[in-house]
Amino acid sequence: MASSASRSFLVALFLALIGLAAAASPGLRGPESANAQLIEQFTTQLPAKLHVGDFSHGDQDNPLDGQAADANPAAGGTVGYCVFLDISGLAPLGPNNGFTVSNGSVQDSDFFSAGTPSSVDDIYCVTVFAGSTVDPDTGFGKMVVTWNYTDGTLNHTLDLEIELFAVKLIGKRGAVGGAAEVCTMNWDPDILTGSVSNDGTLPDAVDDVTLGDPTPSNPAHPDWIIDDTGATWSGGPGTITKLGQFRKAPDGREWCMTFATDKAVDDLKVSLLFDAVYNRATNSDDQPHAPFTLVNVVESPPELRHVTPTGQLAASQDSNENVIGSRHYVCIVPSDADDLVEVDDINFSGNGPTTTDLQIFHDGDANYPNFPGVVDGTICLGWISTAPGEQFLDLHMTVVGGLNPGVYFVDWDSDNDNNDDDDDTDGPSNGALIIQWNVIDKTEISTSNDPDNVDAFLTYTRSTRNLQFNIGDGTFFAGDIDLNELVFGSHTGATGHIDALLDGVLLTARITSQCGYFLVKDVNANPALKTLTGKSVQGRFDVDLGPDALDGLYDGLTITTTNDPACNPTSILRVEVDATYPGPIGSATGLLHSTEWVEFDFNFSPAFKTPRVAWAGTTVTTVFALGGNCDAFLPQTVYFTRSGGQSGTFVPNGQVSVTGPDSAQGKLDPDTCSISAGYHSEEQGEVDIFVAFSANPYAQIAHPIFFLAFEDVTLTSSPELVVSQRGDLTADVRGWFTGNNPSGNPARVTDDGRALPLDRWVLPDDWDRLRGASEFRPSWANSAPMPLLNVTFFMENEGTRNNFQTGVKDGGNGWFLLDLTESSLNVNPFNGKPSVLGSVDKPRIITDLTDNDGVATVDLFGDLNLSYEGCEINEATGNPHCGIDDLVGVTNYYAVAEYPGDV
Repeated sequence: MASSASRSFLVALFLALIGLAAAASPGLRGPESANAQLIEQFTTQLPAKLHVGDFSHGDQDNPLDGQAADANPAAGGTVGYCVFLDISGLAPLGPNNGFTVSNGSVQDSDFFSAGTPSSVDDIYCVTVFAGSTVDPDTGFGKMVVTWNYTDGTLNHTLDLEIELFAVKLIGKRGAVGGAAEVCTMNWDPDILTGSVSNDGTLPDAVDDVTLGDPTPSNPAHPDWIIDDTGATWSGGPGTITKLGQFRKAPDGREWCMTFATDKAVDDLKVSLLFDAVYNRATNSDDQPHAPFTLVNVVESPPELRHVTPTGQLAASQDSNENVIGSRHYVCIVPSDADDLVEVDDINFSGNGPTTTDLQIFHDGDANYPNFPGVVDGTICLGWISTAPGEQFLDLHMTVVGGLNPGVYFVDWDSDNDNNDDDDDTDGPSNGALIIQWNVIDKTEISTSNDPDNVDAFLTYTRSTRNLQFNIGDGTFFAGDIDLNELVFGSHTGATGHIDALLDGVLLTARITSQCGYFLVKDVNANPALKTLTGKSVQGRFDVDLGPDALDGLYDGLTITTTNDPACNPTSILRVEVDATYPGPIGSATGLLHSTEWVEFDFNFSPAFKTPRVAWAGTTVTTVFALGGNCDAFLPQTVYFTRSGGQSGTFVPNGQVSVTGPDSAQGKLDPDTCSISAGYHSEEQGEVDIFVAFSANPYAQIAHPIFFLAFEDVTLTSSPELVVSQRGDLTADVRGWFTGNNPSGNPARVTDDGRALPLDRWVLPDDWDRLRGASEFRPSWANSAPMPLLNVTFFMENEGTRNNFQTGVKDGGNGWFLLDLTESSLNVNPFNGKPSVLGSVDKPRIITDLTDNDGVATVDLFGDLNLSYEGCEINEATGNPHCGIDDLVGVTNYYAVAEYPGDV
């Protein structure tokens, strides 16, 4: 299919001098773009983040050198950060195949070529070693991998940024009889795991840390190691007791471990052994780490510490943001079962809060809490306030026995050292423990856990979700709906009004509609969950169900419709959430603050035989796939059939057996839950393919294919151009087919003699009429999804050299500019011969793919083989003397469209 266009080039004023110097062969240049980016991005960009000091591609058999780069895509595939070229004329610059690294180093590089002389199919890969430069405060940084290359004229760079991070351990000083704490900083739960869990099984475990016994000699090999080899004990070696490990609130990302000693000690070395497992499908790239921190445990007078919702001791003087009516706990560290505190020894102060139901107990006593981060026997207090504000606590404790019996004044900083290790007496002027009590101001249901994201609030609204049909059981599903309950409150403190997200509010979530149920991690509920209870943690829902019930970390709410027969396109799913004050408030118990609701309705759009468009002569692959677990469908046969009397045939592809031109069958691949069948037609026309299971009434899918023949190719170009100005040359390709319905288009004979029939559909022009009103076929594309094909652009008489003196002026002038998408540069794809006057850098034959609108566009540039035919003759030299608007060249362009191969 061919088309042609003609264009003229006019010389502009700024080329007057060039015209005068033409006989001296000035070497007119094309437009340059300094350091222009020819390649958009690295083809292989994983792993996208690395722990400092890691190889991008580790090798357990060669841990000191990492894995070698491999650019050969055969066998196991490429290894490294790779660049796949699809542009001719590119070459690397510098050593290491052109790769350089900032904040890291090149470990290995590799190059692969399929054997063709051009660089179109070349691959360059590099493996790297991550540097150690990160922000000292945040522990994050970046490494930049750069590929340096040239296109023969200009030098270019292509950058890939890799996030670097360093896991640190942050230790908090402990007191003898109390708890010392060590937490991670920058733990990444997606790629890190404790070394115990990384036991060689696949896929690699992630985010699994083992507490173990205190010392490294333990055969169980814990992840947390406490080593006193270089420590200094007071009064001889002491005993170390691990109290527990927990996830740090509020998001539960960081791991923490608490421990206690029975003597003071300096410089206990606490380490965490973990592995980075970048590719969970292999063990070969796993890389070990063992960060550590030094922790001191001091002999300290008894001090007060808050107990967090996770049962750990908090280092801060201020408490979490309690809601009134909840119970707050504090403990005296150190203390033991022989020490005494009486009610009269306790001093509460502050304006507003009350003290109700005061409890004094020893940790671990029957009918009282046994906090995981507190040494058994420690004296603890618990109470409720029914009014908001800030409450201050200090007390006197009688120490019985031991080396220093007596009565002690106890607050948060009893020895005025500010609870740090700087040996200064710089504690606060008021060392009392501070407890915050709040009222509930409002609650919101949100799709985000960010309280500042007001656009995500859904309270008292109805939203629409799209439904899909589940062929497995005939139900409808809309995916999971993730919601968060946000509880806002406030109190007035010493500095004024304070807004906060609250802890301790009792929450109840209900699905009051028949459609929908809750999902909870590691809980398989039957019947389906319609109600969840819990408490607020930092203003979010901590669910009281499953292995993580009320763990002090917020969970959110997940609602689903999967396999729920009560859900259909007419359903309304309604979720209600109650927020209630805990305990007695005044004369009321379980005082309800609010009930919010949110509703969801559903939109279902049947498939309506969504078509695929292809060129005649191609093989179209129809893929039939199931989402989720497909085990129940594996024994069933999948049948592919097409309507009788239609052109073409099914073709075997290793997955189906062809039982005739109109039928094929096979079974699902158990690994992918899918099966595919190819269909080939050498003729235009509509083909209707149906896919169904042998024993499932819900599983029939219709798949029309419109095979197109060429209607025409129309070639258009920019208006007349001046020399050195870019221009466009565009080919519009249309196709036609005859379908099940008449189009009304008249028959016609094309310029090249082809007879086109009556009532054919011409695409993309007739797509809107073929589809009909969009509301009737919403699954159809808004415009015709034209199939891709190659269009080759070339010049008439491209090999003819124009000559001003001899009057030769019928050769083509200029060349095609490259913009990344072309192929067959300067080579005729039909006979493999290059152009005469062109080159790879300045091609005069070029092939480009059409887009989804059937359009292929290439750029033109006119400074080559000019004829100067409209210019006057310089009588002295015989050279052309060109003025403004003089014609300096005319080129006729042609375009040839080719039927593509299989799709």
